[in-house]
Amino acid sequence: MMKKIFLYGDSISIQYQPYLQSYVEPVFWIDRKGNLENGLKNLGDMSVNGGDSAQLLNYLEENCFDADWFLFNTGLHDIRIFQGGGQQVDISSYHENLRKSIKILRSRQVFPIFITTTWINPFADQSGLEFLRTNETVYQYNQTGVHLMRGMWVPVIDLAAYTKYDSGACYLDSVHFSDAACKRNAAVIAKGLFQIEKEINGCVMD
Repeated sequence: MMKKIFLYGDSISIQYQPYLQSYVEPVFWIDRKGNLENGLKNLGDMSVNGGDSAQLLNYLEENCFDADWFLFNTGLHDIRIFQGGGQQVDISSYHENLRKSIKILRSRQVFPIFITTTWINPFADQSGLEFLRTNETVYQYNQTGVHLMRGMWVPVIDLAAYTKYDSGACYLDSVHFSDAACKRNAAVIAKGLFQIEKEINGCVMD
């Protein structure tokens, strides 16, 4: 029977979702909040884009969905440092939002899987933005998220490990990827999902 996966994430996940679906059929079916077609036309559409970890927690507190697994990432929105000072979600709040989210998922008997946050294009000019993102904060938030997930026995798909050394040519701007890179990202996640499925079924992992 096909497993239902609810994918919750930012614009990066919107970009790779169509490829991910094609790679995991017929084992998994991928769904998300909102309308994916609208999200692909406008990556900033917050009815589709998951936003930061506070928005993740709020979504879980206020919405129900039919899924076996919950595949999620937050980070790119959390790490925003605003030009006037302040951060969108500080790292202690990020930790707490993720912890509470896992507890909600467990209470609903939905299996959580965490995806690490992808790296910022080091060659991109961010001077025209209202906020700044740095790879230092990506690293810090990923470390916090992974440490928490390990402690709560939540599987982690380390997408960041596959994007850390991407050249500027793989990006469209400071965070979004080329179509070829989106396909690669989807393939990495698909492989992770199949490995987790094997582990759950008691098979020896490669």
